[in-house]
Amino acid sequence: MDLLSFVVFMSTILTLAFSWGIFIVELRKREEEPSPYDELESRILELMGRFKHLSAVRLELLDRKIKEVKDAVREANEVLAKLMVKISDIEKLKEEIEKSVKEGRVVEESPAVSNTELKEEPKEEGEEAVEDDMEVERKILKLHEKGLSDVEIARRLNMGIGEVRLILNLFGKKAAG
Repeated sequence: MDLLSFVVFMSTILTLAFSWGIFIVELRKREEEPSPYDELESRILELMGRFKHLSAVRLELLDRKIKEVKDAVREANEVLAKLMVKISDIEKLKEEIEKSVKEGRVVEESPAVSNTELKEEPKEEGEEAVEDDMEVERKILKLHEKGLSDVEIARRLNMGIGEVRLILNLFGKKAAG
């Protein structure tokens, strides 16, 4: 092998070694630097976590409101049942009075009369809370009818915007954002 072939052979080997070294250095730089896709992925994961938290909070609030509505409906049904019994008693008494008037006799006060008198029962704490909620709902509806937005209503009543929107939606009003 002559000198020229040796120099060409060695320069080729050195060029390959140098190129290989640069390739390895660049590969390590890429591994150390975060890619824009990594940042985007972490941002998406963070937003998904926030959304999950917010939806869990909203679902919890909705479940609580559903329970309150069910309790209110149950109480209303109980009151309705009591009133229906009272109405039935009053109708029986009315028929009895009409029958006795036709027969011309005097009607004495019967126990049915004292039972039909509506007495105000002492309110329980749950009933007062329901009445307070009803009062808040009335205030929200009145302010909405005056043309205030749901944000302004929430500010005035010191409530959450979502709560105001939920009440407006429950009563069939369009919440103005």
